[in-house]
Amino acid sequence: WTTGRNQLVRLAKALPVKYSYYIFLDDDVRLRRGNYTLLEFELTKFQPAVASPIYKRTRSESTYRYAPAQTMSNFDAIVNCFHVNVLQGGYVLPYYDLDDGASWWRSQLGVMLTSVHLYMLTVLEINTVSVGNTLHRDYPRDMNADDTNTANLTALLGAPFLKQVFVNESDLHLP
Repeated sequence: WTTGRNQLVRLAKALPVKYSYYIFLDDDVRLRRGNYTLLEFELTKFQPAVASPIYKRTRSESTYRYAPAQTMSNFDAIVNCFHVNVLQGGYVLPYYDLDDGASWWRSQLGVMLTSVHLYMLTVLEINTVSVGNTLHRDYPRDMNADDTNTANLTALLGAPFLKQVFVNESDLHLP
């Protein structure tokens, strides 16, 4: 999974045309409310650094579910929208991939941590669009804190992309 997402990051960066947003989504995503046109409209309106539509696993944390958008700190990778400056910046992406065989969740953890740390108030949940998924395949989800996982998560938290977050705000090219 992470390898595929990182391939998308490489391909997106190499495109001759730059888009305002790059939307990464799982192959089994189904829209439950709204549509992709509405999602694009909300991205243009709010101009978040990172955004995600409302999803069942994060919906319970949605304090302002009836507002069109709200800040978020926990978001599933089912659909992630990255502003071009976030994609090109190299701080949030590419995904952390040191232990993809143990858990696909850890790579998203890195995206969440760096996104919220760097772009706190512009990491948004788009509440006018809701998504779900139809397939539930088996995949590595281990998040237990055994010695191997602890070492890998420590590596994640000490990874160069997180050490580099202490940069001048002007270097981030916020949207």
